[in-house]
Amino acid sequence: MTRLESILENRSVQRCKSSRENVKLLSRNIQVCNFQIRVFRSASDETFRIRFAYS
Repeated sequence: MTRLESILENRSVQRCKSSRENVKLLSRNIQVCNFQIRVFRSASDETFRIRFAYS
């Protein structure tokens, strides 16, 4: 399993520094590959939703 797949599999990104670093890293990597990444933070709970689109 690649790093990308493992991050996507864990759909609920935990509240910790390492997970936030992973999201930042993922965002940077995706942009290089002509993707757009949007990270939505839910106000009701501490989860993130990640959406991808071709740019």
